[in-house]
Amino acid sequence: MSERYYKHIPLSQKVRRAKSSQSFLKTLNGKYIIHGNKKIFAQTFIDKERSRINLVVHNADKQLFQRLCNFEAIKTKEGWNVYHRYLHDDYHGLNLGRLGFRLIEIAIKKHGGKEIFLEADRKDVINTVLGLGWNIAPKFEVRFKNAIGLEKSDSLPSLQEIRTKLRQKSGESLGTTIRLMKECK
Repeated sequence: MSERYYKHIPLSQKVRRAKSSQSFLKTLNGKYIIHGNKKIFAQTFIDKERSRINLVVHNADKQLFQRLCNFEAIKTKEGWNVYHRYLHDDYHGLNLGRLGFRLIEIAIKKHGGKEIFLEADRKDVINTVLGLGWNIAPKFEVRFKNAIGLEKSDSLPSLQEIRTKLRQKSGESLGTTIRLMKECK
C-alpha cells in the first residue's frame, strides 16, 4: 500500500459531507464537517457576464468569518482555467484542497464546461489533481519528465509511480510550471 499524505490525521478529522446537507450537484452549495464536528460551508458564486466561477469554503462560526479555501475559474477559448487556488495553512491535510477541486469541477460541468485546466508547480497540488483523474497536458510532458528526473525519450511512468515520486517531497516546488487538464464527462 502506498504511503499517504497526512496519514497521521485521523479520518474523523478530515472533511466529509454533513448529514443534513443537500447535494452540492443540485444547489452548488453544501455543508461539510471537519475536526470532529466543526461545520464548514461551501458556496459557489457565478458571474455569467464575465464567465467566472468562484468557490468559497468558510467556517460556520458567526463571530468570525474565516475563508478556509477558495477556488476561482474563468472560461477561456481552451476551456475553464482554474487560475486561483487558496487553502488556509491551518487546514492542510484535511482534504479541503481535494474537496475544492471536486466542487469546482462540479460547478464547471454544471455550466457546460467541456475541459478544465490549471497550471501548477507545487508537487502536492499536482499529486492531488492527478489522484482526481486529471492528466498532464501533452505539450508539458517533456517539461514534467525533466522536472522529475526522467530523460526526454523515456515514457511517462504509471500514475501510481508518478504520485509516489511526487510524495517524496510533497511541499516543494517542481521548479517549473506544469499544465494539467481534465475533460468533463
